[in-house]
Amino acid sequence: MLIIKFGGTVLKSIDNVVDLIKTELKKHQKLIVIISAIGRCPDPYATDTLMQMGSDVTKEELAQLASCGEIISGINLVNELKKENVSAKFLSVYDLGLEINDNLFLKNEIKLEEADIFVIPGFIALKAGKLHLLP
Repeated sequence: MLIIKFGGTVLKSIDNVVDLIKTELKKHQKLIVIISAIGRCPDPYATDTLMQMGSDVTKEELAQLASCGEIISGINLVNELKKENVSAKFLSVYDLGLEINDNLFLKNEIKLEEADIFVIPGFIALKAGKLHLLP
């Protein structure tokens, strides 16, 4: 298994990302792909664009706003992989039970038989059951 991370600007070239993932899948058979939101400001779903929209909101609301870009990015990537007949699944922080306290940990097990590639968001987790931006 290989864990790889794609930042926002790279995700704008989704065909290149899909090609790279398919190449790595041949070598490793299972992948966890950590993604950011697509693009950079002023792209509409980029994390920094979304964060600017939330200048007068609570930290919890800001985390919810920022998570939208990563969710869109992750589901878009899974959709593109499936078009290429690649077994892929998006896992939200709720699916993973990705919690942060003093450390970051998974409360739920990833069922590896469900897909060859698991796409997960990169900058959000749960803290006391609510969305939280990772530092």
